[in-house]
Amino acid sequence: MDDQNSTLTFREFPFSNWILGIVFLGLAATNLSDQPLTVGSTGFIFLLIESVAGLLLLASGWIVVVHADRISQTMTVRTLALLHGSTKEIPFADIAAIQMELNPAASSHQRSSMTYRIAAVRKSGEHVPMSSFFNRGNKGKKQMVEKLRAFVGVGGEDTGFGSPFEIATQLAGEQLRKEQETITGSEAEEHVTAGVHWTLETKAFGGMPISRWHSPDFKCEECFLFLVQRIAGQSASGGLMAKTLYRTSMALFGFSGNLTPNEHQADVFAPLDQQIDDGFVAYTSDPDRARQILNSWAIMPLAEWVQSHPLTKNNRGDELAILFSPEGVYLATMGLTNPEFLDEVAKLGAELVKAQGSI
Repeated sequence: MDDQNSTLTFREFPFSNWILGIVFLGLAATNLSDQPLTVGSTGFIFLLIESVAGLLLLASGWIVVVHADRISQTMTVRTLALLHGSTKEIPFADIAAIQMELNPAASSHQRSSMTYRIAAVRKSGEHVPMSSFFNRGNKGKKQMVEKLRAFVGVGGEDTGFGSPFEIATQLAGEQLRKEQETITGSEAEEHVTAGVHWTLETKAFGGMPISRWHSPDFKCEECFLFLVQRIAGQSASGGLMAKTLYRTSMALFGFSGNLTPNEHQADVFAPLDQQIDDGFVAYTSDPDRARQILNSWAIMPLAEWVQSHPLTKNNRGDELAILFSPEGVYLATMGLTNPEFLDEVAKLGAELVKAQGSI
């Protein structure tokens, strides 16, 4: 690897392909020299198989060269093989993530079967492999991914790390993401509703699919406000038990860590405006900031949501959780999202963001 101030380059060579190819060709040469061969004989068939296998292995091995240049703001992925080659140039601005991906065929219970590759993910959702194939050994790849992310200035999610349960959850999340993309399009694609930028992401928490609408256009610095729908008449009282329930609910939707700063000082936020008090409960780390966020322009669309999507004991409907966080605004619901419901969520999310005066 060449790591300079303005460029970063690494290369991958298909040594295993080359070695096996040479071995097969060596066996073919040995068979050819040992005895005269006639067409159709067993020796001739073995010679043919060994020769073809050796040539295919040599021809199919890719040399991969990845070159990132800060001056041109471009990353080039060049693949070279005996019979073909290709070059892809990706502007830094077009890169959504750089990540290490686990082979989907891997078993979460057999670590020896797990193989990996590095890939760049375009904002269009296209995955551009930066390894010629999935192979074992994630330590070196992990270091490379971290260097590329820091150099290009993007993040990413890596699969295949942690306990068997965590790995199984990651694999489930990847499968759910693919299912959601067949319904509503690429997760990496950015959308705009009423001037508000947003994306849709799919997660798996405890094996349950969670769809999360996310807009970075408004951020609650050093604080969070969490709202979740409730059945009319449910209590919104405080106390230790209530805090535990709120924390559990936030974790269920994947809201934790950087998304919920100062969580240790958070408490139930009540009473809410009477228009939404019977439809939502709230939990926040900064009551003063929460009051500013829940202004009259935010209350109106929330009240409309309660009227059009009520929760009852017999019909929980489309339960919605909302988080104002340092990383943006999230609207989350359990299950995969259909296009019609996504349109409604996107409209509500855009109105909540615009209510903060950020657009």
